[in-house]
Amino acid sequence: MKPCLHPSLVEMNELEAYLDLAAHCGYEWVDVPLHWIQQEAEKRGASRVEDMFQSRRLQLASFGLPVNLYADEADYVRDLALLSERAAFAVRVGAVRCTTFLWPSIDER
Repeated sequence: MKPCLHPSLVEMNELEAYLDLAAHCGYEWVDVPLHWIQQEAEKRGASRVEDMFQSRRLQLASFGLPVNLYADEADYVRDLALLSERAAFAVRVGAVRCTTFLWPSIDER
């Protein structure tokens, strides 16, 4: 097992600063919200995002499932329709794992 920096451990929401911190602290692996990666790719291009990881010798450990499992049905269906496109993009920047969580209970029957 290798240590992995998770965004819940830091107070930032910008990809480049997050990757700089991870590299500075000696991490090899990072978890990154997919929307951070997408925003950066829209600004600078997907190749630049790939370079951001490679130049810091960081690997993407996982990204969060970009589908809100607890949204209303319309939002869930919209997110689900975009999943293959988002997953293909995540793979391009090195993702091989996707994570999510399931609530342990719900208030409905």
